[in-house]
Amino acid sequence: MLKFTKDSFVDVDEYDAHLHQNGYILYNREKMEDIYYYENAKKLTYKNLAIDVMAHHSNGFYSTLDKEPLHKYLTFCERCPEHYFRKRGVQGISIDMKKVIDKLLSNGYAEEFLENYKRYRNCESYCNTIRKVLAECIEQKGVNHFGVKTHAIYYDVNVQQNLRFNYKNRDIVAFPKTYTNTFTTEDGYFLVWGDFAQSDFRIAFNLLLRDENNTKFMSEIDDKYEGLAQLISQSEGEVFDLAQFKEMRNMYKTLTLATMYGTRDSIEKPKQEFIKRLSRFLENCPKYAEYEKRIKERIDLGMPFAVRSYFGHEEIINIDSYSGNPLFKALNTPIQTGTSEIVILTVNKILEMFYELGYTEDDVSVYMVRHDEPVFKVKETVKKALWVFKQATDIIVDNWVPLRIDFSPGYYYREVDEELQREMLQCYAENDDKIDYFESDTKVEEEYYPISPILNMSIYYEKLEDSTLICFCDVDRNLVDAKVIKTLSDEDIKQYVYSKLPTLEEKAFNQGYFAIMIYSNYYEDKMYINDRTLVKLIKATGEGPAKAQKITQCVAYKRALKLGIEDKYRKPIQSDLDFIRTVGDLNYLK
Repeated sequence: MLKFTKDSFVDVDEYDAHLHQNGYILYNREKMEDIYYYENAKKLTYKNLAIDVMAHHSNGFYSTLDKEPLHKYLTFCERCPEHYFRKRGVQGISIDMKKVIDKLLSNGYAEEFLENYKRYRNCESYCNTIRKVLAECIEQKGVNHFGVKTHAIYYDVNVQQNLRFNYKNRDIVAFPKTYTNTFTTEDGYFLVWGDFAQSDFRIAFNLLLRDENNTKFMSEIDDKYEGLAQLISQSEGEVFDLAQFKEMRNMYKTLTLATMYGTRDSIEKPKQEFIKRLSRFLENCPKYAEYEKRIKERIDLGMPFAVRSYFGHEEIINIDSYSGNPLFKALNTPIQTGTSEIVILTVNKILEMFYELGYTEDDVSVYMVRHDEPVFKVKETVKKALWVFKQATDIIVDNWVPLRIDFSPGYYYREVDEELQREMLQCYAENDDKIDYFESDTKVEEEYYPISPILNMSIYYEKLEDSTLICFCDVDRNLVDAKVIKTLSDEDIKQYVYSKLPTLEEKAFNQGYFAIMIYSNYYEDKMYINDRTLVKLIKATGEGPAKAQKITQCVAYKRALKLGIEDKYRKPIQSDLDFIRTVGDLNYLK
């Protein structure tokens, strides 16, 4: 087992150096050509099928897939609504696959034609990628384990957003899966690749959904999507239906993270219902709901803000219209960055363990990393130390639900070699005494939020004879500081409020708040910024000022009772007097 904590150092520079160790991957050119010719034949078949359907449905009037005639065919012959082809920021019509074709298909338009057209376009995209590789990556570089000539695909790699590393020159991460089993390595070496089981969702659960009521349950269930389905059924007051879940499991895989990232609708009715159920569940997850609230508050500030990952990396979220939806980006940033950090920590630790055993980068190195799948290049002489991968199979991070990565060996990527697999499992068994085992601490301790909170306050005052009662209310937590000052002057009251802002700022900073938003009916918008906390006065109506008014009027009435002047002051309704019993002391202004 590997064990990390929130204080573990994510050494991005070391990881970067590891990724640059080889600078190329090898592929079986003949094998790739065979797949290319097959995919190209499929492309032509789907293209001809789509044209046949088009010609049939248009009585021979349309017979080309060019953009303009395709648009006219879909609107005139298939009755597709025009608005699907008009997209913001795009001049003229759009035939974008995701934004247009997929939406038309999911809404039941032109299904016979679009199914074939979509398959044609997908095959065309794959073929274009591979055609460039076959045309440009022609350097023959040795042979592999089977004596087959291999050719090199050279690359450069650099860090991008969320600590994701992109391969320049050749986008190995986005390489079509159909072709990845052509990747191989030199004779005398083999590949070991790791598959993080449900990595993004497991990390999303640990960061934003986990609480003291579900941690133990989710730790004990292997299929985390099934665990989520059971939690949703429980929250809906339903009996969990395993058979129904199995039918819907693919929907859980494709829509869970999208919904967590902010998607709240779909054209397809089954997806609509799933998204609604999951959205209701998310609204009742305290941590997720609180994080979403904090994001919206930051967006309302109108300023860029930093999202901090669990291990300490920060990404800046811009809120201008050119940066996409800042809510979606802020929701997915800690999850995607968290996955990257776990991969970096794991890869660095695996190599460290091998090098501590006396091996070098010539013996074991990182061949490539495809999102959350690290691929290692391993020398045949290292077989006796393959137990290191067993050490890295289970990963404990503080009190998280455990993570898991399963390793497989082969001479071609994604093609498990049975003899290598047998040797690896035998090495695992013979070296079990070297494996560390840790108990997962399922107790929820320190809370993590990717952004610090904003203190939402409201001010209201009531005048009583020769004095004024001012209430500073924390409207989210139902706390209040009530102060009486010997004046009825509005200007004196305003200056008193301004004089308390430094005290409020110091208290808020010490409690981890990023900013204080003070809403009232009285004061024009005003902002104070020092080197640590933003304080903003906002003239507004709404729930906050209304609650502050209710609290102030109740406190003022109680004070009027003590002074014996209750007959001069209106009595609040009974429900407000009952509410005031739930209000505690803020203790910011003593």
